[in-house]
Amino acid sequence: MDGHLKMSPTELIDVLRDHINRNYERQDGVQNWQKLPEIPTATEILGPAKQPQTNFFVNDSDDVFKDGLTANLPHNIIDRPWDSVSDYIGAHYQLLREDAIAPLRQAVSLYTSQPTMKDNQDLSIYTHASRSFEFKIIS
Repeated sequence: MDGHLKMSPTELIDVLRDHINRNYERQDGVQNWQKLPEIPTATEILGPAKQPQTNFFVNDSDDVFKDGLTANLPHNIIDRPWDSVSDYIGAHYQLLREDAIAPLRQAVSLYTSQPTMKDNQDLSIYTHASRSFEFKIIS
């Protein structure tokens, strides 16, 4: 096995189209935490004051992630069993997602409040970064 997923171009385009259109959100049984975007939104990184309000569901009681920060994150239950495996997975997904996003939010906040800052022990500024993207269809 060479490590590449073998798909026809048509199959690949169908998978990409389904993912971009977020068709999985329309399926029955999809929980609200599963609808969170995989990549943090500008609101989550910059905070609600910098971007238009965007609502994200974060748990099954339809609480909304109103401030783009941590207001409605679930609490980790450590003194009793979880009510269900689904609740456990949903809570831990949201907590781990926030653990990944919070340092980025803090770094952006620090940099935007001090745009002339230099590197420090918590943050390095890369000024010669470039973007590149390569998409290769293997047939």
